[in-house]
Amino acid sequence: MRPMIKARVLQERCTGCGVCEQLCPMEAIGMEGGKALVLDHCSGCMMCMQGCTMEAIQPMYLEPEPEMAQTGPHGHAPVARAWGHGDPER
Repeated sequence: MRPMIKARVLQERCTGCGVCEQLCPMEAIGMEGGKALVLDHCSGCMMCMQGCTMEAIQPMYLEPEPEMAQTGPHGHAPVARAWGHGDPER
């Protein structure tokens, strides 16, 4: 199953200092052309973002896998109910 969040690098802010690469416990950040590059096996822990003083690393939210969206994580259809304005039961 893919993570629901992954790091992404804002290339215009990245200075290529390498702090994010050193902080990543998954070794999922490399350097290319003097800038950080997030690799496919990023786990979404965001340790890299915490160490970036240039705020060049931001979260990228991923869509759930199609089978997860249909059945939910426990094998049943997800139930969503929004409470709020206009709900006669609240």
